Amino acid sequence: MKKAITLVEVLVSAIILASVLSGIVATFVSVRRSVGKGGERVTASNLARGRLDSLFAEVRADHLDPNSNSTYLAGNALAAGSSTTQTMDNVEYTVGYEVETPSTTDDYLNVTATVNFTVKGD
Repeated sequence: MKKAITLVEVLVSAIILASVLSGIVATFVSVRRSVGKGGERVTASNLARGRLDSLFAEVRADHLDPNSNSTYLAGNALAAGSSTTQTMDNVEYTVGYEVETPSTTDDYLNVTATVNFTVKGD
């Protein structure tokens, strides 16, 4: 007697195979999204670091006011915060900073850099 595969067995194996493959595809899609978001976060971190580096250079290039007893900078390199917007790889990044005025002349300025980003078309 010849043993053959029945139609029911073929259908069951096809359903099992489809379930396994759909799980694998869903995993790949999820990992791809996570990698993309990680790349956006790394870019945002690098932009914030670059802005802080440029602020540091501005402060270093500025000088202290010799006519004052205060430790504030004469050129006010950090007088007020600002923000700029850049678009890279279809992602819009807004890089800004804020300056907290010290309570006394002996305190340091507290500078906070922020980066917000939105993906265009998503």
